[in-house]
Amino acid sequence: MPTDQAIAEAGQKVFEMFGACGEAPDDVKVGKQADKALERLEKLLNERDTSQ
Repeated sequence: MPTDQAIAEAGQKVFEMFGACGEAPDDVKVGKQADKALERLEKLLNERDTSQ
């Protein structure tokens, strides 16, 4: 089960990456990094939900 801290850190990364997307909306690399960050957060949340 992921810790609350791991989920918070993943959420912070998503927040940062969406800010980066706003600053560079045409940068495909930044967009892919944002997608990966969001996928990680979703994975952690799903793991937490299925273990409860």
